[in-house]
Amino acid sequence: MRELLRISLMFVLAVAGISASAQNNVYSIDDECYALFLRTEAISGTTDEELFNQINDSLLHTALFKNNTTDI
Repeated sequence: MRELLRISLMFVLAVAGISASAQNNVYSIDDECYALFLRTEAISGTTDEELFNQINDSLLHTALFKNNTTDI
């Protein structure tokens, strides 16, 4: 009986760990991608076009690596 309780507890902790890695933003995208998106958005329209392109490129590569793309 105690073994069943231990297995059940391990299962609940494992499921809680999986749901804890969910996205925490309004667009439901990966948190790392969202942080890059916010940086890209913050500098869009500024005169530093090279920095914008670097961060935007990082966002694209991170999204592709994490398979976190929708309509690219």
